[in-house]
Parts: sequence; structure tokens; C-alpha cells
Amino acid sequence: TKDHLDKKKRASEPGKVIVLVNKVPLVEQHLRKEFNPFLKRWYQVIGLSGDSQLKISFPEVVRRYDVIISTAQILENSLLNATEEDEEGVRLSDFSLIIIDECHHTQKEGVYNNIMRRYIKEKMKNRKLAKENKPLIPQPQILGLTASPGVGGANSNQKAEEHILKICANLDARRIMTVEEHASQLKNQVKEPFKKTVIADDKRKDPFRERIIEIMTDIQKYCKLYPKSEFGSQPYEQWVIREEKKAAKEEKRKERVCAEHLKKYNDALQINDTIRMVDAYNHLNNFYKEEKSKKTIGSDDDEPAVSKQDETDEFLLDLFHAKKKQLKELARKPEYENEKLVKLRNTLMEEFTKTKEPRGIIFTKTRQSAFALFQWIKDNPKFEEVGIKAHYLIGAGHNSETKPMTQNEQREVIDKFRGGSVNLLIATTVAEEGLDIKECNIVIRYGLVTNEIAMLQA
Repeated sequence: TKDHLDKKKRASEPGKVIVLVNKVPLVEQHLRKEFNPFLKRWYQVIGLSGDSQLKISFPEVVRRYDVIISTAQILENSLLNATEEDEEGVRLSDFSLIIIDECHHTQKEGVYNNIMRRYIKEKMKNRKLAKENKPLIPQPQILGLTASPGVGGANSNQKAEEHILKICANLDARRIMTVEEHASQLKNQVKEPFKKTVIADDKRKDPFRERIIEIMTDIQKYCKLYPKSEFGSQPYEQWVIREEKKAAKEEKRKERVCAEHLKKYNDALQINDTIRMVDAYNHLNNFYKEEKSKKTIGSDDDEPAVSKQDETDEFLLDLFHAKKKQLKELARKPEYENEKLVKLRNTLMEEFTKTKEPRGIIFTKTRQSAFALFQWIKDNPKFEEVGIKAHYLIGAGHNSETKPMTQNEQREVIDKFRGGSVNLLIATTVAEEGLDIKECNIVIRYGLVTNEIAMLQA
């Protein structure tokens, strides 16, 4: 950015840079860590996101500042305004350089791709104008940054190549570049990670799992649903969701309700496989408490509670309550502890005792597992003894049973992590991409390798 602006200044040409990011926390991070320290002596730098409280409009910000770090949606909204005559907006020609961070997202209907479509349309228009000897629309230079363009889930070299070429085409990029000239400088900035894979042995005995499978088998027999997939697996979950939708469509209540309950038991098997038996038990217990209250009309002093249960509801509730005591007792037995948690505990204890100022992140698959791991660490005084101060970091979207975090709450946790009052984050992949985690001396990917981009980012 500095090189670009310096060259523009020497040539007495207008220079203006916008850095586009796809996540709100990245605005503050780039401003504070990368751009302000190196540019503020010479250039006016500002960071903007939907959370920013600004007294001036975005077009006014563009006029006043040399470098703008912004969420892509703000630019897209302002470009839309510029096409509507009565609104004040900005144009791509107001910038001399556009930097797209995490540019592998420039695809499909993403906001980066919407912006690039405008750029390519203008480029095509310029070709037409050139033929007619008319003045051209000034166009910015485009620079896309990514740790990896990814392969878009491809399972062959040809498909992977097609995906990468498509990203390049969307970015109007002729070449993919890696750092060469300043490679040694980069090496000093970025730690070379050491990768180690720890495989937990399957638990020899898992009576908790066995009991749940027995319940699931009883439900399957009752509603005559027979899957081909293994209990506790992703294919089973997909199968049971399909069955639930099919039964709902065909108005078969018995099959629909049984499929819904089977999904909950399958969740419990997955939780038991990843975290503690008690977390799986609580997941089921909370579900059945809710079911019972939904199926009972509240009573007052004169009138007894009235049940809205039918035969299927009764069968499912009775089945759980008949096994509840046994499941609760098994969940408390340390001899059946999850082997994965044993390995995780050993790794954390080792890392947090051998390093002077340890910092770590555990990446996990779901919000529920992030919260449950946080609870597991809180419940274990040994972690506190070695100075582990943990917190969870989960997404802001409303699509799960676990309450989401607001963007302010996310920022607060990240700030505590940077400041050291939190030294272990337990995060879902929302925190992974683009967040600055180079202060970490340990990154644990707990039971997941999500995709090739995630592998490189962490």
C-alpha cells in the first residue's frame, strides 16, 4: 500500500486504497496491527464496519482518507447508491488500488464477487470506449490476498484447477504470486508451524453409547424405520433428517416424531464421541424436559395438569425415563472417560507448563462442543493450577441451540485474548479464517480438519 501511494505521489497522480475484509473483527485488527503503525506518519488511515459510529458519510470518508479498511458490504452498498441518481455514493474509479483480503471468497453470489462483476463490466465498457476513441473510465489495480485459493471441494486435479482458475477469472487476475523478494522478512514475521497429529485410541468400553444405541434400536422398531448407516455418524444424521421431512410431507406423525427423537439421540452419540458423557446426557435430558412441558397444559390449584400426549409421545417419553437413571449414573463414571479428552488434557498441561507466556486456540466443530469444552476446562481445577484462563468464541448467527455471541461479545473476548487475561480460546471455525493468531504457541484442531484453506490458515 505504501509503495503504491508513494509512486502515485511521485507521479502527481491521485492515489487511494481500499482494503476489503469479510469479517468485522478484521477491520480493527488490520488497522491496529498492520496499517496504522506503518502508514500513519504519511497517510490518513481509517477502519470502517457496520458497527462504526460515523458522523460523516462513506463517500465523505473516501474523499478525506488515503487508506480505508472496510467490510466489503459497505463499499457494495455505496456502489449501489451511486447507480441510483438521487443518492450519493462512490465509484470504483474513486480508488487506485483495491486489496481484497481472504480473496478465495470471490465466488458465487458473495459480496466480493458482486464488486468484481462491476469492475469487469467497466473493463468491457472501456474496450468499447477505446474502439470509439472516447475517454476511458479510470480503473483501480486489484490485489487479492489469501493463504490458499482452496479447491472448492474438488476430488480431482482437473476440478481443483478449474476452481482456482475460476477464482482468478473472478478477480481478473492473470497470475498467482507468492512472496519472493521479501521472503526473509516474511519468515521473521511468521512462525513456521510444527505439526503433530495425536490419535486417541477407541475406548475399550463405552456402556453409555451402548445404552443409547439400544434406545435408538427400540425407536426404529417401533416406527419401522431402518437405516443403512452407522449410529452416531453423519450419514445417519442425513438419513434421519430426510425421513423426518418425508414423514412431515406425508403427514405421518408417528414417523416424523420418532425421526426427530432419533436425531437427538444421534446428536448425543456425536457429543459422547467428542466430549463428555455428561454433556450428551444433558443434551437429551434438556430435550425431554422441554418435550414434557410442551405436551402438558399448565395447571392451577383447582385443575390438574392435562396431558396433550398421544401414544407415540408416551412411548418416547417413557423409553427415555426408563433409561434415564442408568444413563446419568454411567455419565458420572471416570473409568469410561473419553480418550480424546485424556489426550487433550495431557497436551494442554504439557504446553501450558513448558512455555513462559502460553497462548492457545482449540478449534472444534460445533458451538455446543466449544461451550462444553469450556465447561470441561472450568470444571477441572488442574487447568487453573497451570494458569489456563479459557473462554469460548462462537458465531453470531442464529442457527443452533447454543445461544450465539454478538459481534461486541466476540470482540471483547478477542481483546482479552490479545491482552492476556484469556490465554486459551475454544473456538468454532468462525474465529479461524483471517483472525490473527500468530501470538499462539499452540493451535489444536480438535477432531476436525475442515478444508484445505483451514489447514493452511491455522
